[in-house]
This record gives sequence, structure tokens and C-alpha cells, in this order.
Amino acid sequence: MIHTKNLELTYPDQPRAAFTGVSLDVAAGDVLGVVGPMGAGKTSLCMTLAGLAPRSSGGSSEGELNLVDLDPRDSAITEVARRVSLVFEDYASQLTQITVVAEVMAPLINQGTPVAEARLRALQLLDELGLGHLDVEHKRTWELSGGQQQRVAIAAALASDPQVLILDNVTGLLDPAGKEEIRRLAGELSTRMTLAVVEDDVDLLVGIADQLLVLRDGGVHAHGRADDLLRDVDLLTDAQVEPPTVAQIARAADIGSSPLTVDELTIASRPLEDEVSGDRSGEAASAADTAQPVSAPAVEIRGADFRYRDGTAAVRDVSMRVAPGQVHAVVGGNGAGKSTLLRMLCGLLRPSTGEVVIGGLDTREHSPAELARVVGTALQNPDEQITERTVHEEIAFPLRQRQFRRSGWFRREKVLSDEHIAEAVDRARSLVGLPSELMENDPTQLSKGHRKLVAIAAALALEPAVLVLDEPRVSLDAPARAALRHLLHQLRAQGTAVVLVEHDLDLVAETADTITLLDAGRVLTSGSPREVFGSRGAETLARTSLLPPRAAQIAGHLGFEAFSVAELAAQLDPVPQEA
Repeated sequence: MIHTKNLELTYPDQPRAAFTGVSLDVAAGDVLGVVGPMGAGKTSLCMTLAGLAPRSSGGSSEGELNLVDLDPRDSAITEVARRVSLVFEDYASQLTQITVVAEVMAPLINQGTPVAEARLRALQLLDELGLGHLDVEHKRTWELSGGQQQRVAIAAALASDPQVLILDNVTGLLDPAGKEEIRRLAGELSTRMTLAVVEDDVDLLVGIADQLLVLRDGGVHAHGRADDLLRDVDLLTDAQVEPPTVAQIARAADIGSSPLTVDELTIASRPLEDEVSGDRSGEAASAADTAQPVSAPAVEIRGADFRYRDGTAAVRDVSMRVAPGQVHAVVGGNGAGKSTLLRMLCGLLRPSTGEVVIGGLDTREHSPAELARVVGTALQNPDEQITERTVHEEIAFPLRQRQFRRSGWFRREKVLSDEHIAEAVDRARSLVGLPSELMENDPTQLSKGHRKLVAIAAALALEPAVLVLDEPRVSLDAPARAALRHLLHQLRAQGTAVVLVEHDLDLVAETADTITLLDAGRVLTSGSPREVFGSRGAETLARTSLLPPRAAQIAGHLGFEAFSVAELAAQLDPVPQEA
């Protein structure tokens, strides 16, 4: 179904290939997993397989490529579209219709399916992907949350029943239950089509992928049986790929048998008796155990509601306080109201009722530009913020906007020197772990992970009292995720309040002091990670589409509580292996 030999792609005016030396043979019904760090060439490979590069991107492609008996690089695009579907990482660019149901019907109607039949098929797919509860006949695609839009894009790709389905990191904005739905769906789809799945969350490839292709720096770092390569912690780490959670736990606990599943870990280890006796309930220190909240809040929300023009109540009677030097995570399923709440914090949306106060400023009385002096914001989609021609200019933009102050009708006073701006830009770049060699690059041409780092750095440039981050972990590779964890700890230490929306609940458990759990726009519960994710919060969590952090799930399977890889590993004792 997929054959390549020494396949490569080079974009126009680029000194080196986006990827090179890719040789694959993927049989019907196989699942090819593709992993690698930011800028490794994963998206470029997807676009080449789907016939979009170099046809649409420009440049040149060399080597052999055969997909379902045609070369998509020079075949009629309509013929390629009948056989191959691609779901982009940048889901928003893929949505072209006004309503949700029309988006999924479009590829069917384009293939000549009668409208009534196309509508029934679209409704069935939307229901399978967890969107059946929406008024899909009237709901506009742009009114959906990012995770819901991603599901619509997947449904539209499945509508044409392709022979090859390519998924480019499509689970990043999905809640934990949604990720598992896509993982289950991939297993079911492999019985009738071939899949190529690019995934930053390597856990989702365990038990699903037949082959694994590891890319790094545009070249093939490794290629082979997925079951073998996913166990190789050293290989994945060297490729800047975060290994599966069980493999991380096994390495941290010095278990030498390379388990990959929870059952294998159970056989290879046993809980330390002195660690689990007496109901420790995971007493390893979390951020919440050591945080010292300050009485005066940096963020205070009092009974806030927000309704969209169509009447949808996205936020309902939410109250929340975040102290300086505190990391507060807002979690919930897709459509819970998280991104709406964050847009209210930075003044892009104003509460219908109630109050939102940031750094002492009421968002109803101050413009987003005024609020930007105290709150830095990195939105879910970095492309909504990036406007400048180079990375350096993008990070410097908020500083340049404030470099001069009006001191008279026709006079301006310089209040920020060029040297100060340069130092602030370099400091922000360093904080997020952005490579210095990218500073003169066009940010729109970078990988999505790098674009996300640029947006976070720009939000940090003014050293705001409050930093708002919407899904910062999405599209980041292992080093960038480590830098994000370090950044959150640094911001806490210097007294910056952080409000974090994040579906990666392992990251939340490791970094957050406090958590607010939203469902259908309302606060279900709030507290420390241990209170929300532990046994006391299990019943409330089960009412949502969230699952406990993976480390907590694995610990529960073993009969005790732990909330991070390190905490769980510290409570395990390797079972001696027979000679």
C-alpha cells in the first residue's frame, strides 16, 4: 500500500532537505507509526505521501514513491484524494464549510454521493467521534473548541473511506478519553485501511503500530518493528522522543526487562513493602505540597458567566483565585469551557456577568492592550498570534510597542533602549529553550512546536505578573517539554502567577499547585493534584471525559497511589530475573 525508496523532499530556497533517505514498505492493514523531534520532517513526509508536496509547497522530491499503485506527486489530485486522506496537525486550515455536518458531508458530495445519504453517513461518523450531542446541523465549525474541531477534521477524512489514512499528530488537543477513542479507532480502521500515524504522544502507538519510523534532523534515525523500538529507551531518548510511560517507569526503577505494557510491568516488579504500607497515598512532594500561596490574588474570578451569540453558555458561574508564584491548571474535556475562560483572562472576551480581575485590573474596564501590560498570553494555536517576519522581531514585538511613551502632542520619549529589548528577547528565548540559530528565521516556516515556543517567548518578553498558557505541551518534543517543566518551576520561584490549560495530566500533576476541574462550563471541583486526581477525587473525575494521569493509572493497577513517573518508580522493586 505504501512503498518508498530513498524518498526525499526539499523546499524552495532551503539549503538542505526537509527529509531524506526514507525507505518503507507498508502492507495493507498495517499501521506505520512516525515519531521524532520538532523539525524532523514528519509533517513534510505526510504531505509528500498525500501528494501535497512538492505539488502545493514547491521545491522538489526525489526517490521512489508508490501509494496504492500511483505516485501521488504526479497523479491527478482527484484520483489521489479518492485513495488517500490526510488529517493535518493544523486542523483549522482543513475546515472549509460553515456547519459541522456540512464539513463532513463535503467529501462525500464531491464524490457523487446523494445528499441524503451523505448526511446520514456524516451524522454516523460524528456520533462515532463523540460529537453526536452537538446541534451539528446549525453549529458553526469556528464555534467549536480546538479538540472538537480536530474530531470534525478526522470525521471528514474518514467520510471518503480512503485506502490510506494519514494522521499528522491529530490527538494533541483531544482530552484523555478522546485520545483513547482515536487509539481504539485506529485499531479498528486497520482492518480495512492502511494507516500512517505521526504522534508526539508515543503511548498511543503502543499495541497499535506495526512499524515505527524514527526521524531526526530530516534523516532516518531508526526503522523497524514498533514493539522492539518502543522498548528501546536509549534509542528514543537519543532521538529526542519521550519514551512510553511504562518504559520510563521501568528505567527509573532499574527494571532491566524492558516492559512496555502495564501487565509486563506487573510481572517484572513488585511494590516495596515499606513504601506502600500505612497508606502513603503517594506522599512524594508535589508542587501543591510545597507552595506558599500569597493572600492577595494575582487572578480573581468571581461568579463569571459567558455566553456566545448563539446562546451557548460556555462558562457558568466560575469562581477562581490564583496567587502570585502559583501554577494553577484548568482541566476538563473538550468543550468544557477552558479556552473561553482563558480568553476572558486576557480580555479577548468579557464576562456576560460576574467579574474577572487580573493584577488588580477589571477586564470589563480595560482593553486587551492595557491588560497585556500585566498578563502574557500564548493561545492554543500560535498562528493566531504570529505576525512578524523573523523570530527575533516576533518576540520583540510587545517590547517595541512599548519602547516609546508620548510626552506631548508631537513628542515621544524613549523608555526602553534597544539593548534592553535585545537582552529581554534573549532571556525569553532562553527560558523556553528556543535554539538561537532560529532567531532570524521566518516563524511561519517553523514546525508547529517551534512556533508554539515563539508565542510563549513573546508572552514572556514583558515579564508579566500573570502568564496564561493554552495547551502549551502540544507539538513539543522531549527536550522542549523538559524546558516547559523547568520554565513553570522558574516562574513559580520568581513570583509569576501561571494559569495553564492542559490535557497532559501527567504534566499537570508534576507542575501544578492547584487545579480547577471544569465540565460543561461549571466548576466540578478544585484543589491540589492529589485531591483532584487521587482516590478522594475519583468519583468526580469519573463524571468527565478525563482519566487520571498515566502514572496514577499504572500505580492504581499495582494497588497504590502515585502521581508521577519518579514517585511511582521509587515505590517499585524489580523482580529478580531467572538466569
